[in-house]
Amino acid sequence: MIPCSLHHLLKQRLDAGEWLPGQRMPSIRKLTAAVDFSYHDVVSAYAQLVSEGVLTASPGRGYFCLLYTSDAADERS
Repeated sequence: MIPCSLHHLLKQRLDAGEWLPGQRMPSIRKLTAAVDFSYHDVVSAYAQLVSEGVLTASPGRGYFCLLYTSDAADERS
């Protein structure tokens, strides 16, 4: 699978409320194993979500969900 499809999958899961604002996202390694994507695909998808303001990265701690709605993401695009 390509990174953009992982990005889309993660956005769908965020939209569904699987992760709440402030909640830690799965580690890159755990997500890699769970969704059968490469390490680099997961890193790219997380980086894209950070650039969109959907996630925040905390070095040494991981990625965290920010307040997210599909409308807010559409406005940023």
